[in-house]
Amino acid sequence: MSKTVLVTGGTSHLGSHIAAALKERGHRPVIFDDLTASGGAAAVDGVAVVNGTLGDRAALHALFAAHRFDGVIYVPAAETNDRRAAGFGRIGDPVAAMIGLIGTACEHDVRRFILSADGAIFGHPCRLPIDEDEAIETTTSAGEANHLIEELLARAQALHGLAWTCLRYGAAVGFHPDRFAGMATEPETGLVARALAVAEGRRLYVDIPGTSYPTADGTLVRDYIHVCDLAAAHVRALEALESGSHRFNVSLDRGYSVHEVLGTVRRMTGATIPARAAAAVAGEPPAIVLTAARIRRELGWAPQYPDLESIVGTAWTARDQHPRRAAVA
Repeated sequence: MSKTVLVTGGTSHLGSHIAAALKERGHRPVIFDDLTASGGAAAVDGVAVVNGTLGDRAALHALFAAHRFDGVIYVPAAETNDRRAAGFGRIGDPVAAMIGLIGTACEHDVRRFILSADGAIFGHPCRLPIDEDEAIETTTSAGEANHLIEELLARAQALHGLAWTCLRYGAAVGFHPDRFAGMATEPETGLVARALAVAEGRRLYVDIPGTSYPTADGTLVRDYIHVCDLAAAHVRALEALESGSHRFNVSLDRGYSVHEVLGTVRRMTGATIPARAAAAVAGEPPAIVLTAARIRRELGWAPQYPDLESIVGTAWTARDQHPRRAAVA
């Protein structure tokens, strides 16, 4: 059954792919965004984009009044995924925004909510791979904000019958193979994006943040997922959501070190990709790797891009065909 779905942050890299995935499944996405992630560009061809911020309650009420939403998918701003020590300002802004969004959704009788969250909220895990029952590390801004947001959702569930699902994941990389022209762009902040920029000759080298971690090659190990597989997981979670609360990790069930990522980019591009050792980031966990066993089992989700080579391939192809659109990968 077709649903009308609000996608907040829908002009971001992930948000635009979620909107595209919803449209491909026959749903009607409506994007609400301040357009900072896209520089004002439309996220997906044929999808309505409403310019606004979550802090504007009047704008939210007008938006919900204009559309009979069947569900909400919340895509966080990049700064929400903050590994710095918890600080009230960094925690308060996303939580205050969510109070307004959840409250408005409940007032307008919207009963499905998908929360998108960075897997870095687990901090220093007790074991690898990390399952959904691992404790959130509330000593960081991302972890504390996410913990409070989940408490808000649980409260809305108890008071208003809101059904909600939280999806957690690592680095979302790559591009939709057929929809480059409709996707948004973001700054080159990810390791794969920086390495591809070197391959294109727009950067001289890639910094390696620490080379003496207790990992196989001494560099950080992180979880990577193709953005289309992650977007599909959001849509699948929304379609399956009827009641209660649920948490799912979205992952390839393995991690890749910095050296492994650079090696993959070198093989895919044929470029040298010079790298230099840089200072380690204080407090950074050596490895963050999630397990997606639960979402595979309960929702039947499976990645279409099962390894880093296939993920990087779409990012490199996007840069070759539409370089203006490929900065985020």
